[in-house]
Amino acid sequence: MKKILLTIASFALAIAVNAQVSVTQQNISVIENNPNMTQRQHSQVVAKAPKKIASNQRWVGYYSSDALADPDDGMGVPSYPGENKVGIYLTESILEPYIGMKIVGIRFGLCEDIGQSGVYLHRIVDGIPGQVVTSNYVQYGKTGWNQEDFPKPYVIKEGEELAAVFEYTQYGDEEDHSFPLSFVKEGDGSIPIWYWCLYNGTNYSWNQFDVGGKNLSIQVLVEGDFPVGSSVESVTASGNAVEVARYNAAGQLINGKQKGLNIVKLSDGTTRKVMVR
Repeated sequence: MKKILLTIASFALAIAVNAQVSVTQQNISVIENNPNMTQRQHSQVVAKAPKKIASNQRWVGYYSSDALADPDDGMGVPSYPGENKVGIYLTESILEPYIGMKIVGIRFGLCEDIGQSGVYLHRIVDGIPGQVVTSNYVQYGKTGWNQEDFPKPYVIKEGEELAAVFEYTQYGDEEDHSFPLSFVKEGDGSIPIWYWCLYNGTNYSWNQFDVGGKNLSIQVLVEGDFPVGSSVESVTASGNAVEVARYNAAGQLINGKQKGLNIVKLSDGTTRKVMVR
């Protein structure tokens, strides 16, 4: 079946109409594995390799490495076919270390080609993705990592939350190319994904889908004044973990926030590296 692709005109229309459509939240598990992944040999598809980034840039998302699912291990939402969007929830705790820095780009990983697409950064409003603060058109989404710059960088603000999203055509159960999404076990795995689809056959709405502990391969590119040789990461604490100690970049115990790189130790044994400006 020939894939129906978004035109540049419809891409622009999607941005304009987005804020006018009512949205709802549903917590359901509908993400499916490719049923053929255990029935065939590994694909010979050559995945698109990730691009190198500058020393003052970091990838931020549910995880920050270059890990991707194998092309044969793709996942999808065939029970909700259509021109859909899928994205990650950039919570306040994920964004906190980067307040004042700029989101200059985005990358998303694929297990198969999706053709024309679009990438969006939404501000979370009343608990759901709302206003599109920056976006870009994707000429062709290819297997592997797909990196796009935002023509209008976005400055991360204190206390806000965002959704980093890409658009694609989701096919049904009986069609090819129904499992393009990459999910990996690396990262926290406790935060659901955002999914924009035609729910209950009536109106398009935002839904939260659980993926069983796996993380969607979407990351935003943050640019800022990072300390030389640092790899500042945001690690979401699980459960009711609280801060038990704080150190400076030299590893010295400090009392409260201190300008520069702070290393925060949590009661669950994890640590967070936080930039205090």
